[in-house]
Amino acid sequence: MSLFTRPLRPALVLSLACLLAPLALLGCAALLGYKDTSFQNQAESLREQATFYEALLPAIEPRKTPAPAGPALVLGPTYAAALQSLTREGQAGQQDLEYAARGTVTECQLLAEVLRRRGLFSQVTFRESDTPAATALTEAGEQAAVIYMDPGARTWFFLPQNGGAADRIDLKMFLAHDRGEVRSWLAQIESALARPPLAKAAPPPPPQPAAPPPKRAAKVRKSTPKLMLPAPFGLLWRANLADLRRLKCRLKGRRPVGGLVEYLAVVTPQRPENTAEIHVGLHKLYGLQRIVWRGTPIGGDPYGFLGREQFFKMESLLKERYGPPANMEKFVAQTQQLDSGQFYTCLGQAGCGSWNSTWKTPELSVRLELLPVQEAEGVLLITYQGPDWEKILQERQRHQEKTLEKAL
Repeated sequence: MSLFTRPLRPALVLSLACLLAPLALLGCAALLGYKDTSFQNQAESLREQATFYEALLPAIEPRKTPAPAGPALVLGPTYAAALQSLTREGQAGQQDLEYAARGTVTECQLLAEVLRRRGLFSQVTFRESDTPAATALTEAGEQAAVIYMDPGARTWFFLPQNGGAADRIDLKMFLAHDRGEVRSWLAQIESALARPPLAKAAPPPPPQPAAPPPKRAAKVRKSTPKLMLPAPFGLLWRANLADLRRLKCRLKGRRPVGGLVEYLAVVTPQRPENTAEIHVGLHKLYGLQRIVWRGTPIGGDPYGFLGREQFFKMESLLKERYGPPANMEKFVAQTQQLDSGQFYTCLGQAGCGSWNSTWKTPELSVRLELLPVQEAEGVLLITYQGPDWEKILQERQRHQEKTLEKAL
């Protein structure tokens, strides 16, 4: 369906002309292409852009179905933030950089007007921010979506309210000669808006009741029946292999690790969409006592923006279940590495950076981590330790002490 079918409205043209008039003084000839232009024809470039948007805006066809989503927030960088980002690239003179920075902010505002005309949301608000990516995280819960332009990455992102990860929306910032770019931008937003919410774990099954004692016991039982407790992903703490099979789990591999036997859980009762692997660790006496969830890799993210966004989303879900974290560690010591896109490289070096949160409850402990995979790729890791984990640690310590005594 074409986006450009409606006739030009005089009132809308007049309002757009008022919006674009101040740009004649500032110019916006090469919002992204400033590296290869002399900026000697700024007025002509401005007229081309003004003509483009005057014809484009009233011709955008409002979407009739489905019903509009809730309110949306469009975040663009402030002039200072855009100028700082362009200055770091250092490919033009100061006057041209200031001109391009002002043009960047104006382009974001005009695209917000395009989105408003399309009618995907009940309301579209435009706002400037020094840190659009960080501001988007704080605003996502109040909006149906936050659509923001990251001046460092020089591209757009769509952050939904439903708990999913941010979608990258690639776009050239100078659209005065290409309506197809506007169509692509709107189509990517519609596609991200239609994405289903992040799967939330269903309520865990109730604990299995303890088996009644036999009426005629030949011998007195030395141990009381185990009481299994709900665990993440539809599993049960203290479950053995037979219990997990009854839960329709499918395990693969067998690897002894520190008093536990670890398996790769290929199938579990519940499984988030962004799951790469789930490993379970079983103790010979206490059953299931360790679960490690690994998310799908977060690629194409040298500055760590997407990784940190997904971390904060997952942290928010864990806070709803377990309350505030007992410990948090979020720092990058060598800030100069961020300028060269080495966020994950820093996380992989001792003392350079760390990104994690830890929860403690009477039944278990939980640790969420953002870890490096390679230079521009990271991954989320959640480690759960069950209700008898302290007993396992004490047994390990006693075993180590006895081994040391024998050795001496």
